[in-house]
Amino acid sequence: MILHYDILYLCTLTIVLAIPSPAPHPFPKIEVAESDEIAIFNAKPCFILGPGRVPFKPNPEVTCIEDGVRMIPPIPELSYKGINYSAIHYRPNLITTPVMSAFQIFAIDNTKRVPEQITFLTNSRELYISMDIAIRSLGNQLPYSGGHVRNSRAISKVLDFQIARLEAKIPAIEKALENMLNYCANCSVKERFDIIMRAGESGIIVDRFLDNLDKIGCLTKDQCEEEKKKLNTVKKPPSR
Repeated sequence: MILHYDILYLCTLTIVLAIPSPAPHPFPKIEVAESDEIAIFNAKPCFILGPGRVPFKPNPEVTCIEDGVRMIPPIPELSYKGINYSAIHYRPNLITTPVMSAFQIFAIDNTKRVPEQITFLTNSRELYISMDIAIRSLGNQLPYSGGHVRNSRAISKVLDFQIARLEAKIPAIEKALENMLNYCANCSVKERFDIIMRAGESGIIVDRFLDNLDKIGCLTKDQCEEEKKKLNTVKKPPSR
């Protein structure tokens, strides 16, 4: 009986030893950075001053002018392809919202070539996005940061809207108009109406947007239609 168990043990051991062992898994290659702190510092654009997280990828071509005009201190003057941010910063007053002041700065001029205007608006948009990133990076360290972010995003939508109008793509104009109105939270109904009429000049059907004005309760659709008739009888100005 003892011999029987010895034979069984040897047979089992032989079977186990006959099974090949699995090949070891290769260790993943690990690349070690020279210095995490240095790498992060070198990759951070000059206009990101705080630790806050930002939802956009910074444009590395946007530069800072330390002795320039600081429209939103402590953020330095930003420059991109020959345009300084201080030259295109929105200028609201007691009767003009940031959005409507942006329409004055970024007016479409029928006397100028379309490609040149699109380039100017596109480059200006890069500056506004960079300013948005700079504001978000500072977070609560910057007074009124929430208002600055909302205004920057709203002006970016103005630029999207004007670019779409210059490109004369009806679906893009409609989408940009919808976004523009959503971001125009502080705009009066009259200002919203003026924005809609700009889109109407570019060829879109504005009825559904006027219907939304009617739902606000401050200006009826009939009033909008009457104003629209008056505008159609007036010669369009060269800038709008």
